[in-house]
Amino acid sequence: MASWFKRRDKNKAAPSHTEEYIAADTEYYPVGGGADFVYSYNDGSLRLLPAHLSAILNQCNRFRSLKEHSSHLLNRGADARHGELYRRK
Repeated sequence: MASWFKRRDKNKAAPSHTEEYIAADTEYYPVGGGADFVYSYNDGSLRLLPAHLSAILNQCNRFRSLKEHSSHLLNRGADARHGELYRRK
């Protein structure tokens, strides 16, 4: 799943806390039963994910540090265990 993320490091000298991540370009196909097929344009892979995980992945649509991604998801007040995050269209 690591190829499903792109990394940008503001400090090119060495990996550090300045690294930012974004989810790779993806398409989501609901298949029912609380699952989605998620296609990655980055490497052409297709995965079956629980809908709540694909919703979380879909929210990582801007370069942010891991801490910022966590804060963003928590600030939405959504309960990811129940798939209450919204998918972008």
